[in-house]
Amino acid sequence: MESRSYSERADLGHLDPARKIESSGRIVEELSASVHLIIVRRTVSSLKIEKGLRDLYGFKWFKISTAIFLGSFFIGYNLGFLDFVPTPIPFQYLVPYLAKVMSSAYYPGSVPQIDKLDYVKYTFAEAVVVLGGGVLIGLVTVGALFILGLSVGASLPSILEYAGASAASQSIVFAFLFACAMIFLGTSGLSLGSSILHLAKNTAFKIDRRTYDAFLLGLAFLILSILMELF
Repeated sequence: MESRSYSERADLGHLDPARKIESSGRIVEELSASVHLIIVRRTVSSLKIEKGLRDLYGFKWFKISTAIFLGSFFIGYNLGFLDFVPTPIPFQYLVPYLAKVMSSAYYPGSVPQIDKLDYVKYTFAEAVVVLGGGVLIGLVTVGALFILGLSVGASLPSILEYAGASAASQSIVFAFLFACAMIFLGTSGLSLGSSILHLAKNTAFKIDRRTYDAFLLGLAFLILSILMELF
C-alpha cells in the first residue's frame, strides 16, 4: 500500500489537474485508513489490559496477599512508631536497603557493611521465597508476606523522622515498589499453592491465567525496586 502511494505521489507532476485531485484523494483515504487501523488496534490492546487488571484485582488470592502484606505493614509501622520491639528478631533489618537508610539516619557518616549487590541478592532471595513458597501449599508464602510487611512497616517511622528529605523520598518509593512486587508475587505463590492442593486431592492440576499476570506484574515491580537499590 505504501509503495503504491509513494509511486502515485511521484507521478502527480505528470498528471492533469483532475487526475492529480483523484490521486491525492486516494492517498489521503489510504493514510486515513492506516491511522484508523492503528487507533483501533491500540484501543483494543488498552481494553484487554484494562480487563486483565480488573480480573486480577478481583482475584481471590490477590486480595488475600494484599491483606496479609498491608495488615502486617500496619502492625510493623505502629510498632516502629512506638519504638516497641516485641521479639528479639530485628524485623526492621530484614530489608537491607531500608536498614541502610535507617542506620545512616541514626548514625550520619556511618559506612554500610554491605554493598549494593548484596541489597539486590537479599531482595531477589525474598522474592523467590514469596513466590516459591507456594510449593508448600502457600504456607511459606503467607509467612514471608507477613514478615516482610512487618519489616517494611517497622523501618519507615525512623526513616521518616530522622532521614533527610531525599533519603526519605527514595525510601518511600522503594517501599512502594517492593510492596507491589511482594503482593503480586505472593498472589502467584498462593495461587500455585492452591493448584498443588487441588492436585493432592486427585483433581486436575490447573493454573489460573491470572497467576501468570500477577507473576509478570510482580517481576516488573521487582526489577524497578532493584534498580532503585542500585542507583
